[in-house]
Amino acid sequence: MNMTQDAADFLIPLMQKQQKSAIVIGYRANKR
Repeated sequence: MNMTQDAADFLIPLMQKQQKSAIVIGYRANKR
């Protein structure tokens, strides 16, 4: 059992979601 791999499998999609959210927020802020 590799905890590091499990953590990476969990964190990478989470970070990608947050990155997309940040891009959307930045896009909306720029539109004002």
